[in-house]
Amino acid sequence: QSSECFQFRVETINWIQEQLKDPTRAVSNATLGAIMTFTQWTAGYNNPEEISSHMNAIEKIVDLRGGFRSFQTYGSMIAKLTL
Repeated sequence: QSSECFQFRVETINWIQEQLKDPTRAVSNATLGAIMTFTQWTAGYNNPEEISSHMNAIEKIVDLRGGFRSFQTYGSMIAKLTL
């Protein structure tokens, strides 16, 4: 992992943690999308515990927003969530 890649990872984690401090931003599309992207990126490093942690966070956000039905107006987001 290059130093630039590591720095991006740290910045992404910090950004997500800041979003999670605010109840409104914590369940926003931006936060959900960032966690989804980060999860996909993490999958390349084959760390099941970390992947599971991110997937649990995604599930919690979806649940807090009322489940999959709350995403009906976001077709592309639904497609990504179901993958």
